[in-house]
Amino acid sequence: MTILPLETGDAETLQGSSDKHPDSGGITPRAIYRNDFPQEFVFGCATSAYQIEGGAFTDGKGNSSWDYTAHQPGAILTGENGDVACDSYHKYEEDVCLLANLGVDAYRFSIAWTRIYPDGVGEINQFGVNYYNRLIDSLLAKGIVPYVTLYHWDVPQALIFKYGGWQNEQIVNDFAVFAETCFDLFGDRVKHWITVNEPTVDLALNSGCVTTADYNCTESNKQQRRYIAGHNMLLAHATSVKIFREKYQASTGGIIGISLDIQWFEPLTNSEADIRAAATALAFRGGWFMDPLFHGDYPQEIKDEMNYALPVFTEEQKILVKGSADFIGVNYYTAEYISSKALLGFSNEPAFPVTYPSDVYVGKTKHGEAIGPEGASGLNIVPWGLEKLLVKLKELYGNPVFYITETGVSELRNPNNSLEENLNDEIRVQYLHDHFEYALNSVKRGVQLRGIFAWSLMDNFEWSWGYDYKFGLHYVDFDDGQKRYPKASALWLKQFLQ
Repeated sequence: MTILPLETGDAETLQGSSDKHPDSGGITPRAIYRNDFPQEFVFGCATSAYQIEGGAFTDGKGNSSWDYTAHQPGAILTGENGDVACDSYHKYEEDVCLLANLGVDAYRFSIAWTRIYPDGVGEINQFGVNYYNRLIDSLLAKGIVPYVTLYHWDVPQALIFKYGGWQNEQIVNDFAVFAETCFDLFGDRVKHWITVNEPTVDLALNSGCVTTADYNCTESNKQQRRYIAGHNMLLAHATSVKIFREKYQASTGGIIGISLDIQWFEPLTNSEADIRAAATALAFRGGWFMDPLFHGDYPQEIKDEMNYALPVFTEEQKILVKGSADFIGVNYYTAEYISSKALLGFSNEPAFPVTYPSDVYVGKTKHGEAIGPEGASGLNIVPWGLEKLLVKLKELYGNPVFYITETGVSELRNPNNSLEENLNDEIRVQYLHDHFEYALNSVKRGVQLRGIFAWSLMDNFEWSWGYDYKFGLHYVDFDDGQKRYPKASALWLKQFLQ
C-alpha cells in the first residue's frame, strides 16, 4: 500500500486496520475495550519540550541545561542534539491533529522554563507565552485536555552558571516564581498540573553533576550532590503547590501533582531476605520522593544508608512537603528481580535510583529466563509489574489518586529500514494492549487510577541516546522535514478508543 505522511487535518491515514495487515501490528486484540474502563478514565499521549519542540534559539528562548549539554563533545552518544528535534514549535498544529485523529482524551506536554524566562528569572518572554497559548487553545478546540508539566529536565543554563542550578536552594524560589507565572498565564484553561517529571532519572542523567557551574563532578561528591538536588526539587514542588492551593485552586478547579519514575521489584525468591531487599529497593526508587510527600520525611532505609549525603528536613519543611500532591503520576517502564545476595548477573549499581544498599542486588533473569522481552533501550517489558506496583503503592500510601503519566517501549533506529518497516511496530501494539489490561486489573482491585498516557506521541530526541531510541506512536522522518507518519500502534490505539 502507499503510505502518506499525516498532514494537518488528514484523518484518512488513520482509518481502518486489519488484524492480518502489518499496519495493525499483526495482532488480534484480546477482549479488552475502552468501555471496560470507567467512563471518566483518561487516555492520552505524552511528550516533553526539549525532546520535541526544537526552536532552541528561536523567538528569545534561553539556553536550558540540555541545550548546553547536547553541544558538549561526547555528551550525546550519537553526537546529535534537540536544536530542531520534531520541530513542534512550528508544527504544533499538526501534532494537535495527530492527537485528534487518535481520539485521545488528553495530551501531556511540558512548558520550557527558558521559553517563559530565558534566564530562569527576570523578564517574561512574550513569544514563549504566545506559543503555549496557541498550543493550549488548539488542544481545547479539538476537545483535548492539556496536562501540563512545569519541569521536564530543562533547567535554565543561566541558573546553573549563576549558582549551580538544583544544587542551590535559591532555585526553590526561582522555580516557584516560574510556576506561579504559568498558573497565572494558563490556569484559566489548564486544570491539570505536574510540577516535576521523573526527578530520580533527571538526577542520574543531568542534575546531579552537570548542574554545577564548573562541571567538575567526582565520585566522592556525586551522591551528595544528587541528594541535595533531589531535596531542592521536593521543596520547589511543595512551594509551588502551596502557591497553587492558596491562590489558584479554588478559582480554577485545577489539581496538581508530581510524576515519578517507579518500577516494580520482584523478589527473586520467597525468602524473607529477598522480600526485604525488594521492599528496600522500592523505598530507594519510589519512597525517596513518595515518603516525604505522604509521611513528611525520607524512608528510614535511605536515612540509614545515605546519612552522609541525605539532607535533613526542618520541621517547617516537613509540614510544607507532606500532603503536597493531589495525585501521583507514575511513569512505568519495567520491572526487575531483586536478590539479597550477589548472584551472577545481579548488580548492586543501579542506573536509577542513584544508589542501593549493600544487600540489594538487581537482575533481569531467573533460572535463565528473562523477566520479560527487552526493548531497544534495555528495559524489559513486564506488564504484570504495573498492576503489582500500583497495588503496593496503594497499600503503602493510603490509596492516593494515580495517573500513569508515561509508559512505552523503544525500538532501535535502523537507517536501512523502509518506511513501511518503520511503521510496523508490533512490539508497541502488544505493549499498549498488555499494559492497558494490567492497568484495568489494578482499577478492579481498588486502585484509584484515573488515566494512562502513552510515551510517546512521536519519535523524538531521547536524551543521551540522541534519536536512536524510538518510543513514538508516530514515526518522524528527521531527514525529510520532520514529517509524521502513524505507526501500527497509532492505528491500534485509535481502534481501541473507538
